[in-house]
Amino acid sequence: MKDRLGVYAGFLGDPLPAQIGINIGLNLADYMRITAGYGTYSGEISSLQGYALGSRAFVPDWDFSPTMGLGLGSVSFDGNANGSTSTLQGVSKSGSFLFLTVGVDWQIDFGLYLAAGINISNGQPGASPFVDVGWFF
Repeated sequence: MKDRLGVYAGFLGDPLPAQIGINIGLNLADYMRITAGYGTYSGEISSLQGYALGSRAFVPDWDFSPTMGLGLGSVSFDGNANGSTSTLQGVSKSGSFLFLTVGVDWQIDFGLYLAAGINISNGQPGASPFVDVGWFF
């Protein structure tokens, strides 16, 4: 494995429940990656910030592989302006959650990284699809 450290943008839910996020990944082996990410989501009267740590597993020696993973996320929610109660991306309060990742992962030999899938949490924020685009060095 020559490309161990990567930086990638996450769209729609990586990290969960962000609309857009920045992530880093470290390939520990041909079949295992650890990840960390930060992302935001802004609505008309509310916003949130999300943080996540996780791991993803792959089929060894496959560039294009199904993937599964587990993670721990935390969300900081600011959405009750003027005494109103709001929900954004399925979130109505700050808190932490566990999530499962299922999808496909493609790390091309020269470093380009593409992925897509769904993150599913054990409570709020629920489930969200994601698309990742980045580079591994």
